[in-house]
Amino acid sequence: MLRLITFDLDDTLWDGNQSIKQAELAMMQSLLPQHAIAAALNEYQRELDLFFQNNPLAELNIGRTRQTVLLRWLEGDKQRCGQAWSAYLKVRHQPQCFEGVQEQLSRLSRRYPLVALSNGMVDIRRTLLAPCFSDQIRPTEVGALKPHPAMFLEAMRRFQTLPQESLHIGDHPIKDIQAARNVGWHALRFANSEIASGAGEFTHFVQLPELLNALNLDGF
Repeated sequence: MLRLITFDLDDTLWDGNQSIKQAELAMMQSLLPQHAIAAALNEYQRELDLFFQNNPLAELNIGRTRQTVLLRWLEGDKQRCGQAWSAYLKVRHQPQCFEGVQEQLSRLSRRYPLVALSNGMVDIRRTLLAPCFSDQIRPTEVGALKPHPAMFLEAMRRFQTLPQESLHIGDHPIKDIQAARNVGWHALRFANSEIASGAGEFTHFVQLPELLNALNLDGF
């Protein structure tokens, strides 16, 4: 019997790359005239990439890393950094969900606790999906990123579930699907831009109830 469902966020419930690009654009628009934005974004991205290369643990807290690099890029101007970071956060927490996501999660949440397990920085409580979720587990809380099992194990601890009672839904074959199955969980892969090629894969959230039923995971 299923008792817990966890979800990845970026590229599972919405387009992560699009969300980040829109947030970065809003950040730069709060600082610069339109004609200077493209070059500034390229420069900021180079500094961000370099920071990640030189700091192996930077991905554990992407939000703090981005803010640190932004402050450095602004030569320590805390006021402008705060202004720009606020603009980034506002847009980053307004992603456009994939079709069917809100409806299906709302229905699921009436039967199961839904928990966000993401390597990213979005706080699910600040999004329109907040009413659907019971909790969120972050890399900073467990000291590890997926595919490390720490977030999955913490979810079971918090909700007192067994592996066979737990389901993870995500997009990444390794960080989500293999990672969940490695700890004995059920796993379903959202293959948004691909053709679903096997059992446990789907391309539209409207398919989720049928897929849960097919796997004997109670469905709706």
